[in-house]
Formats: sequence, structure tokens, C-alpha cells
Amino acid sequence: MPLQSRQASKLAHRLRALLAARWFQRLIPALLLSGIAILSLVPGDLRPHAPILPDAYEHLLAYALTAFAIAALPSHTLRSRWLFAGLAAYAGLLEICQFVVPNRTTSLEDFLASSAGAALGILLAGVARYCVLATLRLISD
Repeated sequence: MPLQSRQASKLAHRLRALLAARWFQRLIPALLLSGIAILSLVPGDLRPHAPILPDAYEHLLAYALTAFAIAALPSHTLRSRWLFAGLAAYAGLLEICQFVVPNRTTSLEDFLASSAGAALGILLAGVARYCVLATLRLISD
């Protein structure tokens, strides 16, 4: 086996081991949810904004990526409806907490965009999982 092929094989093995590690599968959701909390609770004049996206799209994108990352994890055992309920409740809690943050306002539109993003992320993870499993079935046949 050529040296580059062995190195690629070792790298792929390490990557699979990392993705399978329980600590890594807990770290990803924790980092994503912490990032959302920090960006939601920092004062409005200190929070970075995407220059080309309206605020509601920022919410949709952040929650879609978070939901997709959690739902796509190999150890993901929550039913989709529970993951959605948890992320929607989290979005609602953060919106309520913005009452006390300077230069921030709560918004039903932001809550709905966050919830829609969570639903979209879960849906896309389900589609991706289905496509991967279908491909693996075709390869193994």
C-alpha cells in the first residue's frame, strides 16, 4: 500500500474514532447551544450581525445548523419531536431573557424563525441520514 494511502487510511480511522467518541458527541451540541446563548444574551451594540442577512434569517440559520448537527450525530437518540420541542423552548427562554439585556428586544418573529430553523435542521438531518443509509444499502448489495 502506498505511503499516501496508508496516511489517508490512518487519518480516516482517527476521524471515525473521534466522531464515535461520546465526549465529542456531547461537546458539539454544548458548543453550539452555548454559542447561541452568548450571541442571544450579549448587549445589542456588542453583538456581531451578518451584513447581508435580516435578523430572522440569522435565527433560522443558527438553529437549523444546531438542529442538524445534533440530529445527525451517531448517538442521537432523541425523537425528532423532543429535539424540536427542546430547541423551541430554548429559543423561547433566550427571547424572554433578552428583556433584561441592554439594547435587545424580544420578538415573536425571532422565536418563530428560531423554531422554524430547528424544524428545518431536523428535517434535513433526516433526509441526509436516509440518503446515506440508502447509499450504503446499494453498495452492500
